[in-house]
Amino acid sequence: MKNEEIIVVEDNDTMRLGIVESLKRKGYKIIDFDNGNDALKKFEINPFSLAILDLKMEPLDGIAILAKMKNINPFTEILMISAYGTVDDAVKAMKLGAADFLTKPFSPDELRIRVKNILEKIERNKKIEALIEQNKLLSSELFSGFEEIIGNSNAIRKVFEIIDQIAGKESTVLIQGESGTGKELIARAIHKKSKRAENPFIKVN
Repeated sequence: MKNEEIIVVEDNDTMRLGIVESLKRKGYKIIDFDNGNDALKKFEINPFSLAILDLKMEPLDGIAILAKMKNINPFTEILMISAYGTVDDAVKAMKLGAADFLTKPFSPDELRIRVKNILEKIERNKKIEALIEQNKLLSSELFSGFEEIIGNSNAIRKVFEIIDQIAGKESTVLIQGESGTGKELIARAIHKKSKRAENPFIKVN
């Protein structure tokens, strides 16, 4: 998690340096700015996983920076900080996608806990995305050759398994069933997965 770079945008030098030093002591990689315009220029080149934004800044305030960052990279997590935070500010920030809202003054430990929690959330989301992609790949491999057969029930999956088992064999296959039950679709699937797939499928009624 500490491999993730964090961007800090805070116009108060004392506060900004305090945040930077507090997080660097724990091994985090930090890039800091005292204004939103410079921060956004850097963000466009490198959309950080986590941004810490002060609410009250000029010419761009934290809410405006939050909106622009989310527009550039919707997956960036934002921790808003403010000495003037109100419930309305927090609600507005959360609606725009902020992960958390921290009111000044706060202790270094409290800041580090919030940052740690957000980075853990980012890590969980990455693992979930990886699992989703893995499942898509497995599903694609499982259903390859079965595109014409619609269904995902246990019974259909069992049919797919049987087709996979017999498609590689050289023996003749007899498919029985009433009219309209999908015998031709199964025959086509067997042909598509067989060693003769490059040869034409000839239907004889």
